Amino acid sequence: MANDGGSSMENLFQLHFVDYIVIGLMLLLSMCIGIYQALFSGGKQKTTHEYLLGNRQLGAFPVGISVFISVISAVTFIGNPAEVYINGPTFWLVSLNGFAVGLIITRTFIPVFYRLNVTSIYEYLELRFNKVVRMSAVIISVISGFIYMSFVIYAPALAISSITNLNLDLSIIVIGAVCTFYSSLGGIKAVIWADVFQEASPKGSLE
Repeated sequence: MANDGGSSMENLFQLHFVDYIVIGLMLLLSMCIGIYQALFSGGKQKTTHEYLLGNRQLGAFPVGISVFISVISAVTFIGNPAEVYINGPTFWLVSLNGFAVGLIITRTFIPVFYRLNVTSIYEYLELRFNKVVRMSAVIISVISGFIYMSFVIYAPALAISSITNLNLDLSIIVIGAVCTFYSSLGGIKAVIWADVFQEASPKGSLE
């Protein structure tokens, strides 16, 4: 009887053929979003404003969803419950801090950048100070970005490999390759609409 129960639990957490099809379709459609944005959407990512800003034509809904799931990533789902379990419910103060910071940023910094029509914070730093300050910020951001991305990609890859027969290294490569593909081809529009699609899909966000 005990062996039968163990076998049932094991089968409960194993994916079946249909599950693999759903995951594969989700990855494929995410890539197709990048291809569509590169070939058929707007200016076809030929200018900096099209590639990085989407010609400022993206609505509040997709941008809001994209920002939301960029913050609420796999790291959040895996790490936050463990944090609360170990250190208690005082973790809610982090959420309160995030709300305050978001309010300050949207009411002070972003309107300035928008009126100046700059592409990024780095462009603003060069306008405000000099190129040395800009490049210093770029270097710091790239280093911190690589460190952060390693955790963001590792977490969903670990989740996928734990419930499938995929090797962990292969899971990391697949997720990284798919995200790089549609982001490189389709620019910010592909990133935002892929985020919206992944949030609505059964598997959830790759990020």
